[in-house]
Amino acid sequence: MHRMKLTVVICTHNRVASLTKTIQCLLDAKPPRNTDVKLLVVANACTDATSGYLRSLEEGFDNITHALSFRWVEEPTPGKSFALNQALRLVDTEVTVFVDDDQRPSIDFFRAIEGGLSAFPRTNLYCGRLLPDWDGSEPDWVHDQGRYRIFPPPVTMYDLGEKPRTAPSSGPMPGGGNLVFRTQLLRRVGQFSTDLGPRGHDFGGGEDNEYLARVFAAGEEMKYLPQMVQYHAIDASRFTLRHLMRLSYQRTRASVRLAEDIQPGIPLYLWRKLLGYLFSALLSVTQSRRRFYLVRSAAALGEIKGMSKKT
Repeated sequence: MHRMKLTVVICTHNRVASLTKTIQCLLDAKPPRNTDVKLLVVANACTDATSGYLRSLEEGFDNITHALSFRWVEEPTPGKSFALNQALRLVDTEVTVFVDDDQRPSIDFFRAIEGGLSAFPRTNLYCGRLLPDWDGSEPDWVHDQGRYRIFPPPVTMYDLGEKPRTAPSSGPMPGGGNLVFRTQLLRRVGQFSTDLGPRGHDFGGGEDNEYLARVFAAGEEMKYLPQMVQYHAIDASRFTLRHLMRLSYQRTRASVRLAEDIQPGIPLYLWRKLLGYLFSALLSVTQSRRRFYLVRSAAALGEIKGMSKKT
């Protein structure tokens, strides 16, 4: 029987408490007997206790488990894309799994990956189901699906249902911490763009979507594996209006920068849209309506900023 070898890559920046939970979940998710798992953590310009934690984990790892092997390295240049590219240089297994440092893989995570790769042997890219790790501390409005629901949501999620399927190559993407590659595809596509992606926790993004765009342009497809489940951590700071507006601004700006079919210059309708949202926020009599239009205003401003980069 063929023995599968995979590497789980975690790029982390100053989230030692969350990282600890993510790694513990991976240790709890025992891999199938015919699967060898390497855990590779890239500490990106960390100034908290991350390096000390990883050093102590490395020293005692053999006493923790024999199911996984562990390695960690430092990437001093700030920016997730730099950390990802460092990881790509070090991966030497046939499969590469990307997990974010604020996500909790399920107990069947590795079994689901093995099952998906076996079921779709000609596919080189897979994604799973990413769900918010709701604990009841979140405000009620995050569950609102009505007219004034907030988008993008403050907690990342990706859910295409209960059945495996080919994931769409347009629209919302699964996120960089929810991807499994056959490493040969990573070698063909190359490095992540260092012009995109977060630096620290600045809500910058786009490096994963830009990478997936290159994958799809190369004629590849992505399979959705619903049994490959992760839960995204709940952070109370994500529910403030300031966070929501910054997130909306940054994500919209990044998506516009990635778009190839946009003509240079800032059309007049974008300024009208921004003023319309601001005026609606000013006249709003309910908190949910005001929140909605302020977040939309931030998105419109991000769209304008993204367009200005194309001039």
